[in-house]
Formats: sequence, C-alpha cells, structure tokens
Amino acid sequence: MLNTETSRRLKQASRPIDEKIGAALRDFRKARGMTQEQLGDGIKVTFQQIQKYEKGTNRISVSALFEICRVLKMSPIEFLSGLVDDAEPSDLSELLKENRDLKEQLASVRRLVS
Repeated sequence: MLNTETSRRLKQASRPIDEKIGAALRDFRKARGMTQEQLGDGIKVTFQQIQKYEKGTNRISVSALFEICRVLKMSPIEFLSGLVDDAEPSDLSELLKENRDLKEQLASVRRLVS
C-alpha cells in the first residue's frame, strides 16, 4: 500500500503523454485564435486550469476533453490523432488510421459529386 506522500507525488507527477496532450491543446487553441480565458469560459473553468492542462500539470479528464473538443469544434479523434505513434500498433492507432481512411474516401466522394 502506498503511503500518503508517495500517493500525492504520483498524482502530481506529469507524464509524457500529459505533456503531449497539453501541447496539442495549446496548438489547437492557438490555431483557432482563442485565448486561454476564452477556452476556459467555454468549458467553465479558469484560464489557470487551461494553463495547467497545457503544461501537462493537470490531466484532462475524458469529460473535459469532450467539452474542449466541442468548444474547439473538433472531434476527440482529431484531437488525439497526432498523439499516437503509428509505428507502435495499438487499438487507438488502428482506429485513427481507419478514421483517416474514411475521411479520405468521403473527400473523394464529395469531389465526385460536386
């Protein structure tokens, strides 16, 4: 059983994936010309919380990710797609590859129809 100090440090420890997700959040937010305050208002958190998400200090819950994606007008799959290393097969990387393939097929159909 973990002691209280060890448990606290594990909760606070930033992991590389948290930092990658945070960097992706920052990039998507900036690409849409939004401030941290605007995004925070959109998901009903403070801009300080957005800062912590972007630094990877605080982990983004699934529900917060869905809210962030709603405000940024993107799907969670789009958000996560750049975070998966295609060289390392996983269920998520397969799903993302399939999603990209379907988007390409849809774009082809749209070109043919128009």
